[in-house]
Amino acid sequence: MLTEEVRDRAAGLSGVLRTLGAVHVAGALALGDGLQRLDVTYDKRMPEVASAAVLPAYGPGMTDRARRAPAARRL
Repeated sequence: MLTEEVRDRAAGLSGVLRTLGAVHVAGALALGDGLQRLDVTYDKRMPEVASAAVLPAYGPGMTDRARRAPAARRL
């Protein structure tokens, strides 16, 4: 569901991601600890943004290094 929280968080990500990608990542982040990782995306920007928010992400063809989330704060 597109809640106000998800919409507002996606607005902050929209400069880096396209609209749908921003909504997807924002929705995943809104789940908090209820979500272990973001699987599967073909958009190369989504794993970068998700990982920066400490949400490991995976896309086909990604290396193990690209999947690891750096120690950072959630967006």
